[in-house]
Amino acid sequence: MTGLFVLLILLFAVVGPLVLYAVIQSETTGNEVLDRSEAARRVRNDTDDGDRRE
Repeated sequence: MTGLFVLLILLFAVVGPLVLYAVIQSETTGNEVLDRSEAARRVRNDTDDGDRRE
C-alpha cells in the first residue's frame, strides 16, 4: 500500500509539470508578436477613444 502511494506521488511529480507545460504552450501558440512602438500605439488607441466616464 505504501509503495502504491509513493508511486502515485512520483507519477504526479513527473506528469504534473508536463501537463502544465502543455497548457501554457497551447495558450501562447499563435499570439501576434509586436514591437514596442506598435504595442504602445495599440494601447493608446484603446485608452484614447474619447468616451471617458467620470
